[in-house]
Amino acid sequence: MTRACCLNSFMFLLWLLFLASSYGRLFESHPEMQGFFGDIKECPPHLLPQSKQLRTHALRVMGFIEKCISRIHTPERLDAIIRQLGRHHFKYGAPPGYIPLVGPQFILAIRMTLDPQWDAVTEDAWLNLFAYIAYGMKQAMASSSHPDLLTPTT
Repeated sequence: MTRACCLNSFMFLLWLLFLASSYGRLFESHPEMQGFFGDIKECPPHLLPQSKQLRTHALRVMGFIEKCISRIHTPERLDAIIRQLGRHHFKYGAPPGYIPLVGPQFILAIRMTLDPQWDAVTEDAWLNLFAYIAYGMKQAMASSSHPDLLTPTT
């Protein structure tokens, strides 16, 4: 029992580190994006992996991805959480054009982690999931910026 508990918590820590490194690469390639992450916008790049705020954000991302995967066979529930996340990102002022940039960084990190088991089918599945998420979030962001388009006029 102790071994399984330690192994599970260690794997959890690895996921957190991997997500922090994903965001680190994202901020390296698009430094302006860090400015949209309130708690870490002033954090020097070399300190990002130790950032409690970034780890907290990574936990939320992992929870969201887990929810998406568990709802794949119930599109209405999947779409609802994606739209909700898009509306939250709109409220935080995240530019819609940045939304599709997150998926490729995430995929790069899991590809390196799962290298022996990674194949074209796995790659396509993750690319499709992140494309679907990005599309839904951007749609929700667009409708949040133009709520009059959602309200019928009489």
